[in-house]
Amino acid sequence: MRKLIPTTAAVTFFLITALLFSSCGGEDSRETTDLQPSEWSSAEVFRPADKDEGSQDVTENADKTQDNYINSLVGEALDAYSLFISTVPEIDREDSIEYEKGLLYYRVSDKSLNTIEKLRSYMLGYFSEEIVTRLLNVERYMAFDDGSLYVLDINMGTGATVLSESFTIKEQSKDKKSYLVTVVKDKDGDGKPDVEDTFDFVLEPSKSDSSKWVFTKFTYYR
Repeated sequence: MRKLIPTTAAVTFFLITALLFSSCGGEDSRETTDLQPSEWSSAEVFRPADKDEGSQDVTENADKTQDNYINSLVGEALDAYSLFISTVPEIDREDSIEYEKGLLYYRVSDKSLNTIEKLRSYMLGYFSEEIVTRLLNVERYMAFDDGSLYVLDINMGTGATVLSESFTIKEQSKDKKSYLVTVVKDKDGDGKPDVEDTFDFVLEPSKSDSSKWVFTKFTYYR
């Protein structure tokens, strides 16, 4: 009989919104909505892109257009983080499990992300061990002892459209890259800017591989 195994010390799912939308490594003033299951919409299907190996070396690219470079770096990390907010890997809708409180999980069929080990490894390419552990603490994904991985198919994105992003360098050293990211959004869907937020993003060498830079402070803002 297949048994559920904890990915980490899981917390109750209904804390998901507050946990995932809080800034990893700092405070976030984002307003969150306590949605009921009947109000949730399905997530978009996520397809991992080939990672640009050159994107790890911030110093080498310092002479390039800074906004474009950091925008690309942050964009890749936002795409990865979206797996816990607004997207899901390819799933098999014929293979589902009903968990507590009527939550329906579907088996992940994407071979690159269909085990908890693969998902964890993918996320560690962008984020620190602490951030990845925090994400896996939330019951969006359920792993079983036969290696199968299931995901809750819901979209918890803000619904706002990002109109512009700008980046300001706060600090650059051999051990730390720090940026301010200013985001302007259209919250009402009328094409006009009505929300502006500023977030701190920090990159540091990975503890497991010092040649790679990962985010140690990050906020999902889509």
